[in-house]
Amino acid sequence: MEQLIPKILSFENLNLAGPWQILSGSFFGVTSEGAPLVCSPLSGPTPVVARTLVTLRNDELSKATGSRVLLIYEDDDVSNPIIIGFIHDRLTEERATVAVPVEEDSRELLVDGRRIVLKADEELLLSCGKSSVSLSKDGKVIIRGVHLISRASQTNKIKGGAVSIN
Repeated sequence: MEQLIPKILSFENLNLAGPWQILSGSFFGVTSEGAPLVCSPLSGPTPVVARTLVTLRNDELSKATGSRVLLIYEDDDVSNPIIIGFIHDRLTEERATVAVPVEEDSRELLVDGRRIVLKADEELLLSCGKSSVSLSKDGKVIIRGVHLISRASQTNKIKGGAVSIN
């Protein structure tokens, strides 16, 4: 019985210049429908619509315009580019990221400008001058300050099993 072994067993049989040739190009922007536009040595200076393996948020589009991208062309067709990645000069993003060193048994605080998550096993206390917010593991939330202001552009509700004022 003949074994079915792929013919690509050596570099001699591997066709890297075929349909999976990888080239660099430039990300030009997006169409009104959101499809990416790229320019490359194969397509020339006129941007062509591409497909992509990576996605960007709307707020990242303007920063990405003009960036270098890696492209493959499906079936060696210059009208069918696929973005497989963006080329960066560094491993980290340019926006400031602060990692605060902590003890080995403790957790890490990472501030990236998008979202800050603070977790504590017993109590979390935010304090500044004469004001503080305390969260405890039993669900109690205490807000202290000289002046407390609560504003809402719509309904401002106070709910609880019992509500005590003064």
